[in-house]
Amino acid sequence: MQHSYPRLLGVLYFIGAIAIAGAPPLSGFMGKLMILQAVQENAAAPWIWSIVLGTSLLGLVALTRAGSDLFWRPADRVGESVSAPPTALLSVIALIACSPLLVVGGGFVVQFAQVTAHQLVQPAGYVESVLGDAYPHAIPPQTGG
Repeated sequence: MQHSYPRLLGVLYFIGAIAIAGAPPLSGFMGKLMILQAVQENAAAPWIWSIVLGTSLLGLVALTRAGSDLFWRPADRVGESVSAPPTALLSVIALIACSPLLVVGGGFVVQFAQVTAHQLVQPAGYVESVLGDAYPHAIPPQTGG
């Protein structure tokens, strides 16, 4: 049996839209914050900040307009009511509730990503740990040919 929960679905949609746009305290915020912190020393930082924050705002406006049209349009334009089974609503609520938890528990993921990025930029430690004593002699010298 299908139940109609248009207001609840609308609220859940808007919370999800805010998470996608990267507003705090939801999970999309951490990614944007890390990008903005990473470019602070770059000469193009004002441009990058403007682009990241501007596209976030445009994304939020687009998602809000789409949700507004979908959930709160005039009754004469509604063909059928928006409906979902209660189990679908519970799964959406659970996923949205996990978004702030990704921010709180995201420190481990951020630390892992930073260590991985460091290893990618400076691979000598990885190569030495894999090849051991053979590391200095692992790459044959280039010969003129």
